[in-house]
Amino acid sequence: MPPKNAFYMFMQAERKKIMAQAGTAPPMQDMAGLCINRWKGLSPQEKSVYEGMARRERTTKGPGSKMDNQRRLISERKDPVEEEKKRRNLETQAMGSSWVGQDLKKIKFHLIDFQVMYDEREVDLHLPMEVGLVCITLADGILKSMHRFTDPGDAPQGNRRIANEYAESHHQIPLNFEQSDSDFTSLWFELEHFLADDPQRDDIPPLFCLSSNREIVESCLEFCFYKAITGEPNRIYKLYCIEDLIVTLMLRSGKINDKPALSQIYDALIQNRWDYTSNIRCQYHEQVDSCWCSISIVKRYSFVIFDLLSKLLDFKLTAKHLPDERQIDFKVMPSFGRNKSVSKREWEPRSRSPPKFMDPAPVVASKPTERYVINLSDSDDEESISASEEYQLKELRVPQTPSMSVAMSGLKLGAGRGITTLPSFPRSEVDVAPPPGFGPKPSISPSCAPAVPGAQARPQNPLLQGQGRGLPPPSGSRGRGLPPQVTMTQLAGRGRGTKDS
Repeated sequence: MPPKNAFYMFMQAERKKIMAQAGTAPPMQDMAGLCINRWKGLSPQEKSVYEGMARRERTTKGPGSKMDNQRRLISERKDPVEEEKKRRNLETQAMGSSWVGQDLKKIKFHLIDFQVMYDEREVDLHLPMEVGLVCITLADGILKSMHRFTDPGDAPQGNRRIANEYAESHHQIPLNFEQSDSDFTSLWFELEHFLADDPQRDDIPPLFCLSSNREIVESCLEFCFYKAITGEPNRIYKLYCIEDLIVTLMLRSGKINDKPALSQIYDALIQNRWDYTSNIRCQYHEQVDSCWCSISIVKRYSFVIFDLLSKLLDFKLTAKHLPDERQIDFKVMPSFGRNKSVSKREWEPRSRSPPKFMDPAPVVASKPTERYVINLSDSDDEESISASEEYQLKELRVPQTPSMSVAMSGLKLGAGRGITTLPSFPRSEVDVAPPPGFGPKPSISPSCAPAVPGAQARPQNPLLQGQGRGLPPPSGSRGRGLPPQVTMTQLAGRGRGTKDS
């Protein structure tokens, strides 16, 4: 069978035309001589049509026509990790080419972050609840910022519980928040004016976000543009990674030769050093004391950028670059419940010194804290006893059971199976069950028992009088498991070799 190339597809098309006109057509081996001249007279554009048909035929029916479990051709399958690397390399090249002839310290960079209703990677579009942006330059620090709460509507059907749980564990923005705004048209125009110095220009500078949040930010921007209904094309489509920005600026400084690892840059960006710094969060997140604030997140990203690049690009850090932490007092709190002995090496100061613009924060020695106060009384108005003092408990109540009153009156326990040893007087035989742990009650004569108020002595069996622990049984009694005719005395006699009478 001849290979299915472009000429073969052309012969098949011509044979179908002849079949449609005459009702019959010559075989394929005769079509080559009939179509060779016409094939040579085709233009390259006309031949490209048949070349595409042959390519599709080879992929669908040839060796490369195998499909995976999702009905996709294995020959056309792409590795998402490799595709992401190619995309980021192209973006880095485009980023560097746009900086030609400009001062790196004066270029404006825009950082963005979104807080969503819930983070589900399978959804078509993420629903934004909050957006935060900052515009920075390396020389001047943070120039301006933008923050808005957005109302994407009610949670999709079946996802309200997921939305409430995600909000409770992250940004704590409730559904139908009173400060949220559902006017996405004004939000989109505000974004365009914030990014572009001249709103009439189509060339809007790119946005930068964390690489792990890139999919969420792209989805939120697409949702906002869809809701805005501006009637104009989308001009905010460039979204790059902050890690690539920092690495490119480091290499442009000329002070390092090896490319830094992107994982190290990512770890520096997500550090929690400034999570609860004052005056970087919005008013709502200051009240609920949450670090999941969009405007706070982008400001923390900018702090890391300034901190990493200040020495490489030689710019001075000011109050617009980093928060002033010199006036903050830190208090070292003791660790409760730590039994591990800390060696001296663990308490030695780190070799890395703080930045020059900050003085080391004073460490205030903490006083030994008292333990929690334990209230031992049932009522609230009684005096509480501190557990830091000597822990002594008085007698809670007087035992009402006569057996307990005797047992708790200072008697010591003997070496038997929980049987009480009576040094001065024997235990009384009362009609009350013994407390747990005191074992069986021995048989004691009522004549030698002390008088206990309210106690009545049990009548004793005369056959069992004198029988106690370690005493032999009476001559007429039977032992355990012995037949009725055999007594203990007779059994003992048999063991010595005596005969029964």
